[in-house]
Amino acid sequence: MKRSTTITLPASIFFMWCFTGMAYGETICPQNITGETAACTLATQGGATNTTGTLVIGGAVVGTISNTGLTASTGRAGIYVNVDVTTIATISNGSSVNSTATISGPNAFLLNASTVSTVNNYGILKSTTNGTSIQMGGTGRIVTLNNYSTGNISGGTNGIWVAGGSIGSINNYGNIEGTSNTDSAIGIATSGGTINAINNYGVIKSTSGRGISADGGQITTITNSSTGVISGNYGLTISAATINTINNSGRIQGTLVGLSASSASSPINSVVNSGVIAASSGGGVFSNGRAITTLTNTGLMYGNGAGTIFSLGSSSAGLINTLNNLQGPGTAIPSDLTITFPTGTFTSNAIIYRGGLPSNYNIIVKSPTQYGSLIYQYRTSTAPGTMNFNIYGNTGTTQISGVPSSTLTAGTYSAVLKNIFTTQTAATSNYGSGTSPVTLLNTSGTYPSGAGSYSWTLVQAAATPGVWDLVVTGSSGSA
Repeated sequence: MKRSTTITLPASIFFMWCFTGMAYGETICPQNITGETAACTLATQGGATNTTGTLVIGGAVVGTISNTGLTASTGRAGIYVNVDVTTIATISNGSSVNSTATISGPNAFLLNASTVSTVNNYGILKSTTNGTSIQMGGTGRIVTLNNYSTGNISGGTNGIWVAGGSIGSINNYGNIEGTSNTDSAIGIATSGGTINAINNYGVIKSTSGRGISADGGQITTITNSSTGVISGNYGLTISAATINTINNSGRIQGTLVGLSASSASSPINSVVNSGVIAASSGGGVFSNGRAITTLTNTGLMYGNGAGTIFSLGSSSAGLINTLNNLQGPGTAIPSDLTITFPTGTFTSNAIIYRGGLPSNYNIIVKSPTQYGSLIYQYRTSTAPGTMNFNIYGNTGTTQISGVPSSTLTAGTYSAVLKNIFTTQTAATSNYGSGTSPVTLLNTSGTYPSGAGSYSWTLVQAAATPGVWDLVVTGSSGSA
């Protein structure tokens, strides 16, 4: 039977055998850990840094690696794992009472092979060059990465880069950042690996690039909680990667675009926004060749600044298959916005939709004074297309978890659609020469469908062409 050994590695001299200042019975790790090890603790030794190489772990079963002080390298990485048979239970940097523990190097942590069950960061993980703090490649795998509220993961180029391998879940309560003043700086990036879930309760940001960039590989779910902020020139960009679900109840914001979806890869299955998606000089959400199956907005989406600003846009009709929308009259504007909401442009707080319209638009009605409203904005060389109107919760719509069905009462819901022209003459007059009209389908019906329901009709206001009111008659008990 093998007996585990607890060995202790001073951060400053963790490549040398040295017992100076260590507690009785503790042993210092060698540079290469190749045997079974219960625990390896990197403790501070005088504040000096290593300049000769990295802590290399290979061919071992390691219980826990804990850093309590300074682990620095000018070599390849602070900690480097590159052998497939290695299994590490936990790597911890700092603790709940130690937020100054630091691991640094060109990469703080480089994992090209093997599995680490848990990475816990309470302190500082940083790249000392224009590199990446945590870099994944090859067959490397982290099951769970926790960055706690005191934790800071930063790299000149990337905070975290998954170029290969995988991370099961990233749970961020602290700060993850790409710090260089270039558009290549990214908080969290994928270019070939897989992340099952990003759960953000803190800040993921880039100084001049993208908060999160999915440019290859796969991210299954991104959840940005009510306390979470994802920001950069682009808050969140989805290009060549596969992604299934984005849930935002916090802030996703960029200088140019809050959320950008491009490339003709597989569709994003669901985007649900109950928070804020905004841009200081562009649009909240823009789909440029990338399909979104369902986008549900019960929060706030908008752009600000000079020039063209909008809430949501698409480079061609139908790229967004279904839009469920509550933003409009009655939408509350948070008092702590870092990007000002331009109430003069977004009349009645409605969304401004630019470019190709969604195939299906479902208005969400919460009350006679709070309901969705859409203002169409023509985009050069982009036909508006065909849009099927319905009331969210009705037959033909799909219920979204956490979003209750519409509640109707008899009366007129004013200006639920604006700048929607359905004849060629009106389109030419209002959108310009060579443009085409909107094909608006399903302009009347019942809610809920069937006997004992309200009747509703979309009516174009005679005095204001292009403006459509939703007129509801009857009651929930009428036949």
